[in-house]
Parts: sequence; structure tokens; C-alpha cells
Amino acid sequence: MASTAIRAGGNVFDLPPPYAKTLPLSRAGKFLLPIRVHTDLVGGPVHDRRYRVEDVLVDPDAELEDGCLIVAQFSGGAPHLMGYEGFTGRDHNGRFVPAGDPKECYTLSCGLRVARSEKLQIVRILGRYVGGPRRVPVLG
Repeated sequence: MASTAIRAGGNVFDLPPPYAKTLPLSRAGKFLLPIRVHTDLVGGPVHDRRYRVEDVLVDPDAELEDGCLIVAQFSGGAPHLMGYEGFTGRDHNGRFVPAGDPKECYTLSCGLRVARSEKLQIVRILGRYVGGPRRVPVLG
């Protein structure tokens, strides 16, 4: 989610991204996973990124909704906390497709679009973040 720029008195300000939809502990399921995840980008060059590492609770059975935080794992790599935008009704090229079509994509906050048919090959969603209010992490 990109920050919004506004013009006030001739100056441009970059606003922080809005808070994501989180799942409060009171509404979480009975089975929660404690997972150590990479959150915000701390530094490093492109080929050697360094991330802040945090322990978070994840509900693997919770229903995902637009704007929520999820924990996802890319091709067996380290889990990352990121934003989730639900199925958009579009494919990789931005063309409209029918709802439920295998080419229909969902979008992650890192800018990746994943189609229904390939969601287990590229990215594995481990579950929804459980906890208090928080912003979508900046992954670089």
C-alpha cells in the first residue's frame, strides 16, 4: 500500500500507510501458531536484504479479507508478514476474468500478483496475523 501525498501550503507530505485489518485475539480460532517472521526492511543492498525479525501469532484457519495482514512464505524461504488484497477479478496482465477463473489473481503488498492456479507453487499463505493494530510492513 503506497503512502498518499498531499499538498498543503505548497508543501508535499508523504503520509504513512494506513493501518491494516488485524484479527483480535478474542476473535481468533482455538489453534494459533507462534511464528518468527521477517517484517520491515532494515537495510542492505538488493542482493543481501536485512529484515526486522519478530515473533507473531498466526491463525491458519481464519478467513482472509481485503486489507488484512498475512504471513506468507516464498518457495520454502523465510516467512514474511505482508498485506493481502483479495481476488481482484483480473489476471496477471490486468485484463478482466470471470470470478473463480484459474487465472484470477490476488495481490500481496510486496507487489506480487498470484493466480489461483499457481498459489501453492510460488507463495504459501501460512495464516492471518493475530494481534493489535499495525501498519502494513515495508518489504522493499
